[in-house]
Amino acid sequence: TFDQAAPSPLVSRARRKCCSEARSCPSRCKSTMSEDLARNKAEVMSLVKRPENRLCADCGAKGPRWASATIGCFICIRCSGIHRNLGVHISFVRSVNLDEWKQREVKMMRKWGNRRVNEYWEANVPEKYRIPTENDPVQDMERFIRDKYERKRFVLKEGQSPRVFSDAEESSNGGRKKKDKHRRKHKSHRKAAAPAPAPAPAPAAAAVRHPSQL
Repeated sequence: TFDQAAPSPLVSRARRKCCSEARSCPSRCKSTMSEDLARNKAEVMSLVKRPENRLCADCGAKGPRWASATIGCFICIRCSGIHRNLGVHISFVRSVNLDEWKQREVKMMRKWGNRRVNEYWEANVPEKYRIPTENDPVQDMERFIRDKYERKRFVLKEGQSPRVFSDAEESSNGGRKKKDKHRRKHKSHRKAAAPAPAPAPAPAAAAVRHPSQL
């Protein structure tokens, strides 16, 4: 056995200081953590109020209160259930106001948002592909969400320019209402009243007789 040398006064003071900080650290760390979580949640609740995030990124339902922290989009409660079925390696679902948010998750939501998400994940939706809405069966919605995020059928290709939505398209969830307006436009043409008949020609003026003919 080796004789243990007595610690120097400097080492003893350092140990006492370390122990003192260790005893006070939990409460201080807990307070700081609570403040960070509250700040993170407040920012997420602010992000969901932006115009591009006021509709579900997948079905267009109003007022989404759930989000995919790995994808960076806000979604409705029905689509959140489908996202959970994808697995957390694809979509990690969080409640906007019920769950705690970590800083890296908030950073993802800030970086993406529904507009950028759909510009990337829906860049190559075929012209005739019908994107389901909140009024369609859940089976149709699940098929679309799996095509979009799991199978990556419509994802932006390397070197391809992103599909940029106008402000009008953004407010109607990625241009989905644009197609509906297009259909209504054609429908209104079919229902339009027939054009008014051309006015009847004016009667011909009476022939003027020469005085010699009277």
